[in-house]
Amino acid sequence: MQHFTQFARTGWENDTNTAGIWRTVPEASYSGVSGTENVDGSNGAPSYMTLADPRRKDFSTVVVNDSDRRKTYRIKARNMRLGDPTMEIWETRGPDAGQAYDANLKHLVDEIRPDDGYYTYTVEPRSIVTLTTLDKSRDKETRRRLPGSGERTVLDTDATGKRHDVRDSVLYADDFGYEEEGDVEVGTAGGTRTTSQPYLASRGNQPRYMVDQTGAWEIGKDADGDNVLYQYMDQSMKDTHAWNWHTPNTTVGDFRWENYRATVDVSFPDPQGGLATLGVRQQKGMAASDAAYNIRVGPDGTWTFYEYGTVIANGTVAAADRYRLAIEAKGASITAYIDGKAVHTYQDPTPQAEGRVKLGSDFHTTAFDNLKVEKIDGYAPYATALTDSMDASVAYSGAWSRKAAFGDAMDWYRSTSTSRTAGASFSVPFTGTGIDIIGGNTGSAVFDVHVDGKPIAKDAGTVASDRRRATYALRGLPDRAHTATFVLKSGTIVFDAFTAISGDVDGRVDTAAIRDSLAEAGDPVPGDYPPPTRGLCSTPPARPPGPPCAARRDWTPWGPPRSRTGSTTPSHD
Repeated sequence: MQHFTQFARTGWENDTNTAGIWRTVPEASYSGVSGTENVDGSNGAPSYMTLADPRRKDFSTVVVNDSDRRKTYRIKARNMRLGDPTMEIWETRGPDAGQAYDANLKHLVDEIRPDDGYYTYTVEPRSIVTLTTLDKSRDKETRRRLPGSGERTVLDTDATGKRHDVRDSVLYADDFGYEEEGDVEVGTAGGTRTTSQPYLASRGNQPRYMVDQTGAWEIGKDADGDNVLYQYMDQSMKDTHAWNWHTPNTTVGDFRWENYRATVDVSFPDPQGGLATLGVRQQKGMAASDAAYNIRVGPDGTWTFYEYGTVIANGTVAAADRYRLAIEAKGASITAYIDGKAVHTYQDPTPQAEGRVKLGSDFHTTAFDNLKVEKIDGYAPYATALTDSMDASVAYSGAWSRKAAFGDAMDWYRSTSTSRTAGASFSVPFTGTGIDIIGGNTGSAVFDVHVDGKPIAKDAGTVASDRRRATYALRGLPDRAHTATFVLKSGTIVFDAFTAISGDVDGRVDTAAIRDSLAEAGDPVPGDYPPPTRGLCSTPPARPPGPPCAARRDWTPWGPPRSRTGSTTPSHD
């Protein structure tokens, strides 16, 4: 952004066109990139924009080279009244070997003058360059580095939903009242004056922290005069063939949330009908069905429970104009509730581990109130960090194909690292009791796994996984800093990102299942149990009796999370 805004006078022009805002020059601008929502400039086509001072004293041309090839540009200045014709070249690209990540961020790399009337410059691959006749070499603001990224704290609030608080049982809450906010100061008259407005009026009656995917979501008054969240889009908007054609839905939360219980009150003020949806563990997509687990109910009491868009169960409860919906997601066990009664429990063999909360409706006015997201005793509420496969902390060895920028939008940061070569490896540093390896995979990859230089699992299998889902889970480590190394034995691995799993949980961990399994297993020898079974840790084989996955060398170990009560017993969460 600064390659455009810091080398031109930008903003809104005044009514008399005298504010001096620079103009785009269409005759000196062009883009040969392909695509629409997923723009692809890696085809090597030219891509540039020219901005000029309306007094014609200076101009800047911004060039983007998102290909692997060097591109040479020639620029001729016509109908300009340049003073000093010297042109500065400001470049941003990735670091060279051994450099800091921001070593080549918006830095002055050259100064050139026209030769035979033309400025000529060769733009490096994967870079953005601004060529400008402005003198910015001594400007402190232009030379200033971007501020460093702060800690990316997981959303974990108190019961008001406003203040950060990791000590209570609440992850997030919103009653859509906001009375505690009072009036706020907002700018008017182009920012030259301020005025006082009620909090909700100042933000167009929009709820806090929510991202609308489709629909008209605003806060209004119910029949009792209380604030509730409404979805207002009605049947007249159902068949408009909008670009995003999904039924109305909105998203709130943190993509690192893992084990939690989400609750919301729903009601149906439209006498013509309605449908309300609550979803959990949403990672991607723009539909209500993109929440990994979601329950939908109508005023006639008919309900349906889905895994993504696949029906898992359905039924009916007593017809009513309002319900309290809840979904509890703990590990692979997902339970849906209506008015406090469990209507279905689903054991997912390949669970989506993390994600946000979704609210949805059909094309009828539908009301939502008293949203609450709570932690579950004995289960880690969230992953502490998600790290991309392209992060500088990840070390690679062997043959890898790395896709950056050109990747799919469903991949984290549009990047992936892929290997099909036996012996290729990657090492990841993390802090916690385990990690999930995320990426869209076929389940063919087989690893040897080492942690802190010691072998943990031999010939460990993976599972077929969609994008942003775990293909391999490692658990059961002491809650501290580690480095895990994965050596590919066979198959193909697509490595998108990894999450670090915290061992910090509330309450006591339920260890009954694993204790029973250990007691049943006794003290077996290697010949007592069958060959390795690929996949995420699941129910131990029934015959012959073998140790549970935490005790088998060929299984991914799970647990133990560190409970705040001091328990360090292994568990299956």
